[in-house]
Amino acid sequence: MSTSEAPAATAAAPATVSPAGTSASPRPAPASERNNFFTDNPDLLFQFKNALDWGRVVPGLERGFKEEGGFSSVEEAVRTYEEALTLAGRYCATEVAPRAREVDSVEARLEDGEVLLSPAMKANLDKARELGILGPDVERKYGGWNFPMTVTGMMVEMLARACPATMVQYAFFASPARLILRFGTQAVKDRFAPPLLAGERSGAVCITESDAGSDVGNIRTRAELKDGVWRVTGRKQFISNGGADDAVVVARTDPASHGLAGLGLFVVQRSVQRDGRKLTNFTTARIEHKVCIRGSATCELVFEDSEAHILGEPGKGFEYIVSFMNEGRVGVAIQALGHSQAAYATALAYARGRVTMGKPISRHELIADQLVDMDVEIRSLRAMLYRVAAAQDRYTAAEREREALPAGDPRAADLEREMKGLARFGRELTPLLKYQAAEKCMEICKRALQIHGGYGVINDYEVERFYRDSVIFTLYEGTSQIQALMCLKDQMKWLRADIGGFFGRAAGAWLRRWLPGSRLERNLARVEWELQRSLLNILSVFFRHQFLSAFRAGKRGAALWKALGEAAEHEWVAYARLSAERLTRILSVVHAARILRAQAERAPERRKLADDFLARRLPEVVAWAEGIASGERSAIEFGESEGR
Repeated sequence: MSTSEAPAATAAAPATVSPAGTSASPRPAPASERNNFFTDNPDLLFQFKNALDWGRVVPGLERGFKEEGGFSSVEEAVRTYEEALTLAGRYCATEVAPRAREVDSVEARLEDGEVLLSPAMKANLDKARELGILGPDVERKYGGWNFPMTVTGMMVEMLARACPATMVQYAFFASPARLILRFGTQAVKDRFAPPLLAGERSGAVCITESDAGSDVGNIRTRAELKDGVWRVTGRKQFISNGGADDAVVVARTDPASHGLAGLGLFVVQRSVQRDGRKLTNFTTARIEHKVCIRGSATCELVFEDSEAHILGEPGKGFEYIVSFMNEGRVGVAIQALGHSQAAYATALAYARGRVTMGKPISRHELIADQLVDMDVEIRSLRAMLYRVAAAQDRYTAAEREREALPAGDPRAADLEREMKGLARFGRELTPLLKYQAAEKCMEICKRALQIHGGYGVINDYEVERFYRDSVIFTLYEGTSQIQALMCLKDQMKWLRADIGGFFGRAAGAWLRRWLPGSRLERNLARVEWELQRSLLNILSVFFRHQFLSAFRAGKRGAALWKALGEAAEHEWVAYARLSAERLTRILSVVHAARILRAQAERAPERRKLADDFLARRLPEVVAWAEGIASGERSAIEFGESEGR
């Protein structure tokens, strides 16, 4: 456990009788009283200095340092990144965090069709505008700083640590702007992106409907081209920042289409000028009252023949929105990480100040075990998260390098191969990160509350809010179960594409368990074998059912493997789906362990973290793998009985 992450000591309030009536407990200084969320976090500082290869990434992002107003060297860029993070860390610790209680207690409200945020939330956002940190990773010509995603992620983590509701509102300046910049015409980009990134207007991204949450293919909102103008009609539900000035909306452009085909992406202004008059173009029907992130405005929006600007081509809306969904999932993982850090720091401070049986409860073994586990889990998640962010930054840098090459340059092929590998890596880890960060955040916040004992459910303490807010991370941008099914789908697709390589990897993992080495290497080999064993067990159900039936029907060679993709309702698929969450947890541990081991090779002080992480997670991995191997199928039987 990193002892240097404890909050600074401050004067405690008068001692009070504990709920148990046994001893007095000082009210510890909350996490919000710390001075800088960047410089007070050694692990975040480590990631800043080590997660990204600045020498490879910065020149690509800066287009060879030829951009007017850009950096002149890697050193200048990194120095500016650090200064910006220090500034943001101070803002989060000294301004946002002290207002978090008020943001939580004073919900947004709807008056005369206008969404009104709390004074505390408005103060947080006003300061963010003043600091100019609304879109640091966006290109300069549109009002951003052209920073790496890794640096932006660190700003978001600190903001989420200070107040997750504020982080949600903050995100909906840059998030819709990125979609507009990615798919809009130059005129649409110039019109909408700069005001969003300057904080002059705020945005929303409208996907969800009452019958179209995780099932995007159920969207009913429609868009029609009338007299050369697109018009959007429909209702959107659970929309973050529902008081937005500009909404990016997914709507069906082809009324005869079904599922994910026939969708389009549009920008819709809340009000438009027509014949010299300002007219309402879409409305907010209601604000949802939530148990969590209560200061954020989650609303239902109504579009009635609303004038709209199309982004990209009709029919490609789902293809376009996938980029937002993936970025949103990484954003939720960052948010959950920052929130976990807040809960851990608060629990650690309380445990050090709470004395029972003659010593601080942080020295009682069971409490110490929980604190160590929280710290190890947070640092492993942070390592994974910034490894994914670094891959995205390298992808962007390689893309800009490729664009700058003359036609026919052989280096373009190398860059494209690198980009393909980076995209695959990001695709695999994004749902894992979203799943693991969200689920672990709930667990960490629950432990923080328990460490506070009876005080944990008292409103005077922050942990009850931490626990409430942690619920949302498992729900929005795709529930944990949706992330697990995405992981399963990808693993099965990749397994089918390289079945020979899979069996080779499985044999190698089995063999490495018996090779001599350190505890770290042995445990890494064991978790990798449990992953391959789990995939083998899922695959064995396929062999017993779909494969054998296809073989008996006379299918051979590629036709046999094609059956894998056609078996949506077969028993083996049901069992694979039932195993999806266990498999996702195992995959998360394997990837985190590999990343921590790689960090330890470059920075020996990280070896203990990697060793502790694997030693703690190995028994869980074995249990999850045994669950997959068990063949227990009562849930499948329950589902079948419900369908009758």
